[in-house]
Amino acid sequence: MTSRRELLKLAGFGVFYATFYRAFAAGEKPVDIPLFALRGDGFVVAIDTKKDEVLARIPTGGRGGTLGSITKNGKFLLVANNAPDQRTVSVIDTINLKKVRDIETGSRPKHPVVSPNGRLIAVNHSGIDDGKNRVVFISPRDFEIIKVVELPVLNPAHSGVLR
Repeated sequence: MTSRRELLKLAGFGVFYATFYRAFAAGEKPVDIPLFALRGDGFVVAIDTKKDEVLARIPTGGRGGTLGSITKNGKFLLVANNAPDQRTVSVIDTINLKKVRDIETGSRPKHPVVSPNGRLIAVNHSGIDDGKNRVVFISPRDFEIIKVVELPVLNPAHSGVLR
């Protein structure tokens, strides 16, 4: 009989294998990228973990950027600038270690998430625009907004997460 620990090890290996086998089978080569520290102070720090040194300090031009997501091909990092009065998601080139653009998505973008198949980026917001909360969908090919969903906020005076 297989122990619970052995079963969990096998399940973990299976997930790893399925994830990376698909990338290799599709002909995609993994991109060797540094570790990124999303600091929230208007900078992203790229760190070489093999040499234990800072490679670059990349300005985003925004504040509150502590949540982000890397595109499926590993070439771009999206950072949501979530501080008050911020409205952009910064796109960082993970190879050349520089910001390539900002995407204005709405009040206080919270967390960009790349879909598992890599075909879509969704960004939720913690701010309100015209009495509505937004979810924005972005194309990872050209970083253009392809759809905006706005949800009415019934109690805009609420001072919780949405403010």
